[in-house]
Amino acid sequence: MTQREEMAKKLKKILSIHSIEEKESERLPEFTEPFRFQSTLFQQCQNAADELSYLGSCLSCESGDFSNMFRGIYQGNRLNFASSATLDGGCNHVRFFGASVTALACNDKEFVEKAMPYSLGLCGTAVPYDTIPNLFMGIFYKDETMMGEALALVEKFQKRKQRKYDLLIVQYFVDLWEKRTENLTELIEQICIEEQRVTENTTYIGYGNEKYNKVMNIFVHGLFALAEHYLGAELFETLALPNAKSFCKEYELYRRGQTQDRRLLVNYPENYGYLNQIPDLIPQITLKESGKKKCIVDTELFADELFQKVYAPGKLQHIIKRDIAWIAAWGTTDEFMQKFQEEDEARYFYDRGLIYYALSNSDMGSCYEISSFLLSRCNKDKKNCILEKKTRDFDGPYHTLFQRKNCDVLQTAELCDRLFKAGSDPNQEGEKNILPIELMMALPFAEEDLQPLYDFWMKLPVVDLKLYTFDGKQPIDFAKKYKRKKLAAWIKEQL
Repeated sequence: MTQREEMAKKLKKILSIHSIEEKESERLPEFTEPFRFQSTLFQQCQNAADELSYLGSCLSCESGDFSNMFRGIYQGNRLNFASSATLDGGCNHVRFFGASVTALACNDKEFVEKAMPYSLGLCGTAVPYDTIPNLFMGIFYKDETMMGEALALVEKFQKRKQRKYDLLIVQYFVDLWEKRTENLTELIEQICIEEQRVTENTTYIGYGNEKYNKVMNIFVHGLFALAEHYLGAELFETLALPNAKSFCKEYELYRRGQTQDRRLLVNYPENYGYLNQIPDLIPQITLKESGKKKCIVDTELFADELFQKVYAPGKLQHIIKRDIAWIAAWGTTDEFMQKFQEEDEARYFYDRGLIYYALSNSDMGSCYEISSFLLSRCNKDKKNCILEKKTRDFDGPYHTLFQRKNCDVLQTAELCDRLFKAGSDPNQEGEKNILPIELMMALPFAEEDLQPLYDFWMKLPVVDLKLYTFDGKQPIDFAKKYKRKKLAAWIKEQL
């Protein structure tokens, strides 16, 4: 039995799906309610990415046609990234080192420039999960200054006790940078052997999928492909192919002759057709400040940018038009008015009144028009427009309004006033004990531009300024944080 046939046999035992047809027909998470539209889409990406790279690997090892593996790695890695980059990991672009190396296993160099952009610089300190990505960035971008800084951190890294697995990868990067080609193949083989050993350890922390790495080590294929990128084709051709159980020589010979043409292994049918677009739409990673001298991946910005790229072409319209609540949150005013029926404003949809969905509509014009229409139907007894959810300890209408991604201050101030007249509580404690006034301070406007909203709060008969958030902050602390000097002075007077 050949190496690839042995790999196919082992992969088939651990894969839950064994054909492209099965993968295309699998059930993915359903869109159950409007407020989970984004998160459900990204969960679909995660489910679609599951096993995809290794399904392609299995099919290729069975048939000898390695285009399936090449396409499966591309599609699986990008779909997985589309989901994982929307989740807050509390760290910087170091998170995407494993995915970046995996991308090189299918010659997807553009991915690295999105996941670990040159403009973001090195990842940080001398701990393993920073040292190794630092070296990778220096080599990938062929930058001597960046690599000089990375190598300085290596000296600190090597003075501490480290795992053999990490030490081997560091040595591989150092030798590659120095073009000590005589060592590279042997180091790849040792990394494969060590990977085999450490995956049996329950505390294993690797850079690929440990469930499959003992059979087909796609991550190591990426490490080897990095050598071709850095050394150039002529010098790279002098390297012997690694002789390791989890390194597929036939795939390596196929990969080095290919360019990444963005072709997919799985083409989802029309009801999930939007998933076929996502690999081509992923935006570049950005960082945001988090605490003193710390920057982390801006997962919210990434999620918003990617979602809008998928949403804009109209491939999701069949979901948006599901019912009146979906249209209130994601549709246009015209679509809403066509679907609206008498007494819809007094009904619950997914445990909320329609006003919640209208206030969250991503288009400010539709938000204002639909919300105004619903609030206009509130009668003298302040009924006919549900302003509360069925569950307790919830964010209220004001929270929903201020948590929007875009905002028109004048229209927002008018909606605040109309919400108050309809009976909504501007002092409502949110899910995290955050008051609406605190969310208002975080809006991305200069203080003078927020004056219409200041006027609304300052004329309220009673304003809660003493509630503590779960992390011990009060409105005055938010005013200082967001540099709202005028509002801070007013809060001091009230206290």
